[in-house]
Amino acid sequence: RNFYKVFYLTHIVFGTLILFGLVMHWKRMILYICPSIFYYCASTLPTLVQAAKSYCQGGTVLAHAEHIPDSGECVEICLLLDPAAYPDSVTSLQTTSTQYVRICVPSVSPLFHPFTIYSKPGDTSCIRIIFRCYGSFTHGFSDKLRLPRRPKIL
Repeated sequence: RNFYKVFYLTHIVFGTLILFGLVMHWKRMILYICPSIFYYCASTLPTLVQAAKSYCQGGTVLAHAEHIPDSGECVEICLLLDPAAYPDSVTSLQTTSTQYVRICVPSVSPLFHPFTIYSKPGDTSCIRIIFRCYGSFTHGFSDKLRLPRRPKIL
């Protein structure tokens, strides 16, 4: 956790350089690499398109955010769920409790971070998340939630 950004950036830079070097030195390597690159793009592109659409529309609607007192810097947020846009998500919230969402707050970090969600029985109007301020992202997110103008959440 302490050096995640260094880990992430070195893997992106050196992974790209190694792939480029392999293709340059062995022309047929592209036949082995293309399926993996295609799968990665096919699984990542829809998420990026949805995030861009959400960003253009103002982000996800934050119903409320509460800093829980005497909890070791825990914060509860409630994101409104639009049943018309996602009809399957309402029934899945009622049946499973081990789901997670990936949240991006562009004003804090350009990366998506996973959070476990929970719901109260019978409440299908919002997705609830409780998190503890631990790293730079959660501390920055918590600080932004204290401001009168809430941050965009993708």
